Formats: sequence, C-alpha cells, structure tokens
Amino acid sequence: RRKKRIQQELAKRTYIETYLPYIGEALQDILVLKRRQVDTVIVKLKRVLEKSRKI
Repeated sequence: RRKKRIQQELAKRTYIETYLPYIGEALQDILVLKRRQVDTVIVKLKRVLEKSRKI
C-alpha cells in the first residue's frame, strides 16, 4: 500500500514539474518579468512543490 502511494505521489510530482517552465513563461508575459526573475520563481515553485507534496 505504501509503495503504491509513493509511486502515485512521484507520478503527480513529475506531472506538475513538467509544466513549471510554462508557468514561468506565462508569468513573465503577464508580469513583464526578466529571465532571472522567472528562474527564481521556478526554483521557488519547485521548493513549494517539494514541501507540499511530501512522500
């Protein structure tokens, strides 16, 4: 049971991580951010993802 839950959680996390660069690009267009700011936002989003989706 635990193994299956971990596997499902990793699949969800991978799915979400796939779209982080696109989210960064969209935020750049909307908020007129510089590339460095977009990279910072993506790193922060990854940290939030890791904290909120614990295994």
